[in-house]
Amino acid sequence: MKPRTYIYRSALAAVLMGGAAAASPDAAIAVAVASDVAVDPSQAAASTPVAIEEILVTAQRRSERLIDVPATVAVLSAQTLAAANVTNSMQLTQMTPGLQMTQQGTFAEPQIRGVGTPIVALGNSTNISIYLDGVYQMSQSGNNFDLSAIDNIQVLEGPQGTLYGRNATGGAILVNTKNPTFDPSGDISLSYGSFGERRGELYVTGGLGEKVAANLAIYGKADDGYLTNIYPTPHPVGANDTESVRGKILYEATPDLKFLLSADYTNRSDPMGNDSGAVDGNSRAKKYGLPVNTEDYQIALSYDPWVKYKSTGTTLTTDYELPFAHMTSHTAFRRTLTAYHSDGDYTTISLPSEGGVNLFVHASERQISQEVQLTSTHAGPLQWMVGGEYNNELSKYLSNLNRKQSVTANTFTTNWSGFAELTYNITDKLSVIGGARYSAEKKEMTTWGPGTLDPYDGARIDAQKTWPSTTPRGVIKYKFDDLTNVYVSYSKGFKSGGFNPSAPPSVQVPFNPEKITAFEVGVKTRAIHNLRLEASAFHYDYNDVQVQTSVTSPIPGEPTTNTYNAAQARLYGGEFSADWTPVEHLNLDAGLSYTHGRYTSFPTATVTTPTPGLKGNITSIKNISGNHMLKVPALTANLSARYRQVMNSGFIEYTANAYYNSGWYGDLGNRLRQPAYAEVNTQISWSPANERFKIAFWVKNLTNTVYDIWLTDTPTTDRNILAQPRSFGGTISAKF
Repeated sequence: MKPRTYIYRSALAAVLMGGAAAASPDAAIAVAVASDVAVDPSQAAASTPVAIEEILVTAQRRSERLIDVPATVAVLSAQTLAAANVTNSMQLTQMTPGLQMTQQGTFAEPQIRGVGTPIVALGNSTNISIYLDGVYQMSQSGNNFDLSAIDNIQVLEGPQGTLYGRNATGGAILVNTKNPTFDPSGDISLSYGSFGERRGELYVTGGLGEKVAANLAIYGKADDGYLTNIYPTPHPVGANDTESVRGKILYEATPDLKFLLSADYTNRSDPMGNDSGAVDGNSRAKKYGLPVNTEDYQIALSYDPWVKYKSTGTTLTTDYELPFAHMTSHTAFRRTLTAYHSDGDYTTISLPSEGGVNLFVHASERQISQEVQLTSTHAGPLQWMVGGEYNNELSKYLSNLNRKQSVTANTFTTNWSGFAELTYNITDKLSVIGGARYSAEKKEMTTWGPGTLDPYDGARIDAQKTWPSTTPRGVIKYKFDDLTNVYVSYSKGFKSGGFNPSAPPSVQVPFNPEKITAFEVGVKTRAIHNLRLEASAFHYDYNDVQVQTSVTSPIPGEPTTNTYNAAQARLYGGEFSADWTPVEHLNLDAGLSYTHGRYTSFPTATVTTPTPGLKGNITSIKNISGNHMLKVPALTANLSARYRQVMNSGFIEYTANAYYNSGWYGDLGNRLRQPAYAEVNTQISWSPANERFKIAFWVKNLTNTVYDIWLTDTPTTDRNILAQPRSFGGTISAKF
């Protein structure tokens, strides 16, 4: 490498570091020195005591360096998650620029760069695809999960329609769990904390012969909840309990052929998504002189909600090295069962004649999927990838209203797709990528009701519709050298249309797919030996945005939802991330995300207005073109610091994570807003020199910040769910 190339890379790093330099004078000094002095690369490396570790990702369906991927990808390793005491998927927000994780009822709602969905219904999916060990997860209920035996998590930002197919309009989250190893090892941990939190994990792995290895992960967690239902007398609510088991068997038949069989089971009880309180006391309960919650962490419901969820899954992954390509096959089956009891009017009204709703729901989902992909392995300027995927899904929904009326819906989904992508290296520095996926999705739904307690009583309606889509991707990438590159990309994403199974047959109208066209430009560099920098800017045109609102049902007293397409929206913004190791044992990570999200054309939105005296809401139709999009903060930032102190007795590790959110709107009318907030989490741990065990003490939400993790409006009330207040505890772990 010529000295002038090194100077150029350092100058580019200095430009990217501008924002961080203001917050860190040391960083500014380091960048200034690097950019003003021509240093021979070999001498520079020798004078730098610490290097950033290379990160390998599979964001483009092949293993490659993170810096070589022409897209924005956030990577969280098992070590990073453990040091930050991140134990649940909802906490990923605090570690990833541009990612929002919220929960509505039993359903998780991930959002990336402002692209997410408020639609919660069996048979429909989020527009952020979640993959577990390479397999697409259809169930929204299953996307709120604890992080057990994790190897790494990769968050892919921007449409992933070519490589990851449907329902990746805003991006994809790849969750990779640990694979078996032939060397025997294991670890165990026990935790206890505030609100009666108990958590235990066990992981073991080892060889069962020359060609067979296996692992087993067992996880359990429980707590007593942090909310109080004031009706009829104050009592605690929100307790949750989770048990899960995952096992894998690896069989290396030949040096070129491997089989990996995995199975998992989860049993969870977690009513948190239904434990909502009234915002500012706005509740129809006031109309009848009934209690309404007035303080933080209080709710006022006629019934204590409960939610029970079970999931089982099996996957066979086959890897085969052909003379010209690598073949990967995923054959998977998953079944989920969900049952919950909800106070459907979200108030203390209990009489149906006054609008009280006692709602029971039983639902099941079954998924069968098969995917095969071929990735070229030969040398040369042209690399290629082709693949195909088939999904067969069945969802069953049964609701019971006040133990009298039922609505039943069965949704059958068939999806198949094929894709191809080519990468051509025009020169050693310039390369182009082009690809496309064609997919077709057919949904068939049969509904019955409203009827008696017989689930198949009442009127029956059969409906079906097919939605085809082509999602292309094009990239131009230029490498200044092996450690710095820039790229520009164009891509499209597609989220299928569907039906609303919770609505009575008389109001069933299918909603259409939503589509997104995205442009992104970015730069990645490791120009400075101990510093990794990434920056990107994006622009999205978002068409037929799917929106779900609460409306009055034709069935007296029953709440229901209306899902429809909200015409057009536009999002643009930028992101910056840095990973810096200024001295040995100290690591700093920073991320910054800006998103401008507005509805550009939405003339028929359903909005609410509080009644006089805050006794519920009145719904109306309004043109909200120009309004902020749902749950899209303009600015989010995260900063983490980890320092390891070496002592004669072992190691002390200090970790602090800070997250900032500029605030967001929870309703289409932009009436309900979560203000700006910040949260800080810390952990300190000690381990002996051999690191065979560790003792850690942690604090979550150190500043005891009160903020919403969910906020919305309904005809009966304005609802919110508050995040957990400050909690603290300890963890003991051991390796063997």
